[in-house]
Amino acid sequence: MDGSLEITPKILVGICAYNEERRIGSCLERVLDGHHSFHILVIASGCTDSTADVVKRIACMDQRVELVEEGTRNGKAKALGEILRRFASEKYDWLVILSADSKPSKDAVHRLVSYADLNNLDVCSGMPL
Repeated sequence: MDGSLEITPKILVGICAYNEERRIGSCLERVLDGHHSFHILVIASGCTDSTADVVKRIACMDQRVELVEEGTRNGKAKALGEILRRFASEKYDWLVILSADSKPSKDAVHRLVSYADLNNLDVCSGMPL
């Protein structure tokens, strides 16, 4: 944020995943390494590999990570819909969507939200972060 905020914003990081066992762990670790206050919601849609197990293992070590496992593959649009529903119903201030196979820098979430806040933006996209 721009430094003038006295209240820490409530940030939801949403990740849609389908068969990302080899990549999602490093994505989550990079984001979590930033030590920022946020919640990560991973929607694993009909995975036939160990994606959910990787996320569960990380979630056991860090309460900021939550997994929603869909038994059947419902597609990215439905997963994004669930993320948006959570964003609205739990009254988050910011939503950051990441790809499960992305390699964000450890401060990517902070930088993206700070940039959007500083420039009074409603939507912002950044690659690479």
